[in-house]
Amino acid sequence: MIYPKFWFNRGGVSDRDWVFSMMKFIPEDKKRDVAGSYENLYLKDNASGRKAANIYLHGEAKKYRGLQCY
Repeated sequence: MIYPKFWFNRGGVSDRDWVFSMMKFIPEDKKRDVAGSYENLYLKDNASGRKAANIYLHGEAKKYRGLQCY
């Protein structure tokens, strides 16, 4: 399983579950690139990195959400 190595987690508040729920929509062949881009955005800027990374991941997940077959 490929997921970003970094996400917001402080004082009992964490983006982990949300990040994992978004990553499930990303195709396997794209997960490494998406996770890497998320990490880069998150780590780039303390003030806005979390927001930028989460907006990016949400947009990527949205691209593939309708393609899921269960």
